[in-house]
Amino acid sequence: MGGSERARLGRRALLAAGAAGVAAAAAQAVAPGQVRAANGDPVKIGQMNSGTANTYVHATGANGLWAISTTGFGLYGESFGTNGIGVGGLCHQPDGWGALAENLSTGAKAYLGGTDGVLGDGGSACPGVHGTGAHADGVLGESYGPGKSGVHGFNNDPAGYGVHGENPPSGSYGHLGSQKQGVYGNGGAAGVGVRGESAAADGVAGKSNAPGASGVHGITSHAAGYGVYAENVASGNIGHLGSADHGVFGSSASEGAQAVTGEHSQPTATAVLGVNTATGVRGALGAGDSGVLGFAPTDLAHHGLNVSGRVAFADRSGTLTVAKNKSAASVSVAALSSASKVVATLQANRTGVYIQAAVPYPGAGKITVYLNKKVSSATKVAYFILD
Repeated sequence: MGGSERARLGRRALLAAGAAGVAAAAAQAVAPGQVRAANGDPVKIGQMNSGTANTYVHATGANGLWAISTTGFGLYGESFGTNGIGVGGLCHQPDGWGALAENLSTGAKAYLGGTDGVLGDGGSACPGVHGTGAHADGVLGESYGPGKSGVHGFNNDPAGYGVHGENPPSGSYGHLGSQKQGVYGNGGAAGVGVRGESAAADGVAGKSNAPGASGVHGITSHAAGYGVYAENVASGNIGHLGSADHGVFGSSASEGAQAVTGEHSQPTATAVLGVNTATGVRGALGAGDSGVLGFAPTDLAHHGLNVSGRVAFADRSGTLTVAKNKSAASVSVAALSSASKVVATLQANRTGVYIQAAVPYPGAGKITVYLNKKVSSATKVAYFILD
């Protein structure tokens, strides 16, 4: 074959090849993705592959499938099925993991589907798990097991916290499980440190089993503050402990309610006791058989009872009237005993008349006031009774 013929064949082959390339390019432009591997075909890199059966890669001594990308995902999975999964990982060993994600630069790792559903390891400086929600919870934990927690935090460092929460805009923060506190809350400049609320039980309950410790201990460092403040918004009753002026203060605006009440169920116990350790003076309310019991040392500097203003003895005092031409009169008084002492005084000036005796009669439930002689007109006598 001469050179001119070979040249003609070369030109024909070149034209045919160019036509075929143009046709292929046109076919791809008209129907992109139609060139693909189907069932039984080799997988074609850089093209759409289509199949109706699973594709398996089985490696006995290495990774089943290793994918690398310099700019995007090393491996990307996508699913359009209802409840489908874009990428699924399975492991048949109890100490293995369904999936592992690792950042070689930071040392952070995340494991899925092991003894924990999700295990995050932040390496030396990163959070183990970080969740962010623009309009919902950053991290949500939920549990249906008895005695279990929706979120459970551990910290093995004595200076750390099991769980820490923070609101940067307000400056409020709180943590659970620290070295010194089970719960700690700091409300920042204007918020409440810890708030508890319940529709059917206690809003906050405190309990301690240590000697000398308190179930609830309130402290304030401000002179105008309160160690503990309590308020009933329905009745208007309030009370506080540890203020600048009062150890205990109670206030009530409700008719028939008590500002401060002490109650004890034992017959010889004291409902309320006040003690001045400097002077030894003490007073008790509801102390055994006494409504009010006052005690002071046996000296002239202190008083067991000191009253300024009017005193009322209620049913243990009163008046009776000795009728004209009579020298005695009686009045009924409850709860008299052999220890009862009656003090009586005339309420009118009667020349030569005085009280000869004031005698309690416990059996008859009365007292009788005796004058030294009959009076010419009705005469009032005042009395009160001491036990």
